Amino acid sequence: PFCKMNKINFENIDGKIERIINGEYWSNLQEIFNQKSIIISFGHGGNMAVADHATIDISRLTDKTSISPGSGIHCTSLVSDFSFEEWLVKWLEIIFRQIDLSKILVIGLSCSVGSKSSQAIINALDYSLERGVETCLISARHKKDMNPKIIQIINDSIYYHTSEVLTLALFYQL
Repeated sequence: PFCKMNKINFENIDGKIERIINGEYWSNLQEIFNQKSIIISFGHGGNMAVADHATIDISRLTDKTSISPGSGIHCTSLVSDFSFEEWLVKWLEIIFRQIDLSKILVIGLSCSVGSKSSQAIINALDYSLERGVETCLISARHKKDMNPKIIQIINDSIYYHTSEVLTLALFYQL
C-alpha cells in the first residue's frame, strides 16, 4: 500500500540503493561519470525536478558542468514548435552545438513504461548515442527494445515518489 500506518511506503529504499550500486551496470556508469566533464540530465514531471536538482548539485559539488532543461519555457517552446516526443531531441541539438561531445554523459530519468514521456526520453538518448555520446537511463522499470549501448539502471519501484527520491539519491552516490 501507498501508506502504511500513516507512513509513506518507500519500498525499502535503502535495499534498492544497495542492490543498484552493487549491480553489474552501476560500476560502468560510475566509471563513465568520473571520466566525463559535462553531465546532462532530463526527465518529465517529478523527474524533471530531480534532474534540475541533481544538475545544480553536480555543478556545485564537483568540478563538472551539469545541464538540464529545467525551464518550463524551454519545454513548452520546443513542444509547440515540434512535438512532445521530440522536444528533448531538439533541446539536445541546441546544447550539442558548441560542445565537445566526447566530454558528455547524458542521463535520462523515467518512472513510466510505454508512455509519451518515456518515448521522448528514449528518443533523446538514441539521438545522443547516434552522436557518440555515452548514455544512461535511470528508470523505475526495464525498457524493452532499447539500444543495448544505453546503460539501464533499474530501481524496480512501484511508486513515483520512491523512484524519484531514489534517483536523486543515486545522483549523490555518483
